Amino acid sequence: MVKALTFKGDKKSKKRKRPPPQEGADPSEETAVTRSSEAQAGEDDSWVTAEAPSDVVGPVIFVLPSDEPSCIACDANGKVFSSKLENLIEGDPATAEPHDVRQVWIANRVAGTEGHTFKGHHGRYLGCDKFGILSASREAVSPAESFTCIATPDTPGSLSIQSMRETFLSITPTGALPEIRGDAAEITFNATFRVRMQARFKPRLKANKEEKAREKISRKELEEVVGRRLNDEEARKLKKARREGNYHEAILDNVRRYATEPSKGGSNTALIGGLVAAAGVGAYYFLSSGGQTIKAPAAATSIAETASGVASTFTGGDQGWVSLKLKDVENINHNTKRFRFELPEKEHVSGLHIASAILTKHQGPKDEKPVIRPYTPVSDEDEAGFLDLLVKRYPNGPMSEHLHDMKPDQRLEFKGPIPKYPWEANKHEHIALIAGGTGITPMYQLCRAIFKNPNDKTNVTLVFGNISEEDILLKHEFEELENMYPQRFRAFYVLDSPPEKWMQGKGRIDKNLLKTVLPEPKSGNVKIFVCGPPGLYKAISGTKTSPKDQGELSGILKELGYSEEQVYKF
Repeated sequence: MVKALTFKGDKKSKKRKRPPPQEGADPSEETAVTRSSEAQAGEDDSWVTAEAPSDVVGPVIFVLPSDEPSCIACDANGKVFSSKLENLIEGDPATAEPHDVRQVWIANRVAGTEGHTFKGHHGRYLGCDKFGILSASREAVSPAESFTCIATPDTPGSLSIQSMRETFLSITPTGALPEIRGDAAEITFNATFRVRMQARFKPRLKANKEEKAREKISRKELEEVVGRRLNDEEARKLKKARREGNYHEAILDNVRRYATEPSKGGSNTALIGGLVAAAGVGAYYFLSSGGQTIKAPAAATSIAETASGVASTFTGGDQGWVSLKLKDVENINHNTKRFRFELPEKEHVSGLHIASAILTKHQGPKDEKPVIRPYTPVSDEDEAGFLDLLVKRYPNGPMSEHLHDMKPDQRLEFKGPIPKYPWEANKHEHIALIAGGTGITPMYQLCRAIFKNPNDKTNVTLVFGNISEEDILLKHEFEELENMYPQRFRAFYVLDSPPEKWMQGKGRIDKNLLKTVLPEPKSGNVKIFVCGPPGLYKAISGTKTSPKDQGELSGILKELGYSEEQVYKF
C-alpha cells in the first residue's frame, strides 16, 4: 500500500456520501456535496509521470534508472545523494511516490527560456558545477542552477536532465545505491530519469478538470446570473455555450432578447444586477425608458459597486483633502514603521485601484508651505475601515520624519487616488518587478492584485535590492506568495551588506543578474516595472522626466534589449 507523503498545512479530505437524486429533480442540478467533491478533486495529491518537458512543474521526484528503485535527494546542508524509494506498487518505479521530504524538489520554469530550476525542501536550488558535482546550497539562481529537460524518444515516459554546460545528469552504479553526477557527455540509459509529479500540477489534467468544471452549472445558478427564470430550451443553450467557451456572449444575447420583449411590469433591477454579476464581459447593458438596450462604458461598473453599498473614501477629481486619524503604529525595523489610518466610516474602502497611489499633506508651524508626498498603501484595496502605509524614515525627509513622530489619534490629510499603471487580469504573460528600498510598495500592490484574482495567470519575477537583510520589507508576504504559487512567482534578493551566510545576491542589482532572471525581451508579452531611489532608476532604466513623462529608456534594461514600451517607471 502506497503511503502518501503529507506536508505541513495540507487539509484533511472529508469523505461525504452523495444522496440519491430525488424523483423529478433536474439531473443537471448540482448539490453542495457535488461541488465539495469537485473542489477536493481539484486538490489531487496523487503522483503521475511527467510525459513531456512542459509537464514538469510543482513538486517532483527524479526516479533513477538503477536496479534498486531510488531517486535524487538532498540533506539540509545541500549534499545531493541517491535515496531509496519505499512507496511503490509491486516494485514498479512507474508508481513511485516520495516518503521523505528530502526526495521532493519544486520545479519551476526559468522565465523566457526552456530551462527549469529545482528547489529542495530546505529552500536551496539544485546546481551542477563545472566538474559535474551536484549540490543544493544556493538560494539564488545562476546558470549553474538552471537545467533543461529533454524528452527521450527511445524511452517513453523518461526525460534527460541537461545542465547549462550541455552535460547530462547520470548515474554510476556503486553498490546498492548509485552515485549521481552531472558530467555525462551524451544521453545514455544511465542518463534517463522518470520524473514523477503531483497530478494537480500536470497541465493536461488541469485542463481536463477545468473543462469538466465549465460543463457543470445548475439551472438555478444560470437564473441567478440572468436575473429571471429560464425555460428548458434557454437553460440548455446556456449550458452548451458554457461548454463551448462563449458563455458570456450567450448571456448577453439572452438578456438583450429578453429586454426587447414587451414589458410585463416590475423592475429591471434584478436583470441589471444579474448581468453585472456575469463578470468578465468588460461592459454592461441597461434599459432606457423606451425599452432600448444601451451599452454603457466599463467604468460604469463602479456605479453597481456603489449601489451594492460599498462606498469609497477617495474619489479623485475635484474632491478635496480628507483628514484621517492615525489608529496605531507598528515598528517594522530600525527605520521603518507601518501606520494604520482610520477611514471616515468603518464600511468605507479606500477607493484606490491597481495601480494607484495616494498623496499626503502636512504643514508644520514653521513651514512656509505644505509638504506633499505620494505613498502606495500596503493594505488591500478591498479592506474596509482603514488603510496602511509602510514608511521608511529618511534623514531630513520632512514627511517621513513627521509620520515617524506622529502618535495615535493625531490626524494627517490625504488625497487621491493618483492613477499609475492601469492593470487588468492577464494584461501581460510575464512581468518583472525591479525595486529598491520602499520602492517595493507599488510592486506589492500589483502582486497582491494578481494573486488574489483566480482568473489572473500572470507570471511574476521580483528582484529586490536593499542595504541589509533587516531592510527587506514585506519579505514574509513575498515568501507566502512564493510558497503558494511556486510555478508563477519567484523572488531574488540583493544586499549591499549581506550577513556572513547570505546565499543570494551581493552588492548591487547588476546586468548579469537581470540577464539571468528576467524574461527575455523577445520571449512574448512581457513588462518590466521599476521603482526605487534615484540611483536605481539611473542604473536600471533611466529616470522619469516628470510624473506624466516616462522619459527615455537607458541603463541596463536598454543594454539588454528591452524597448520603452516594455518598461514602466513608477
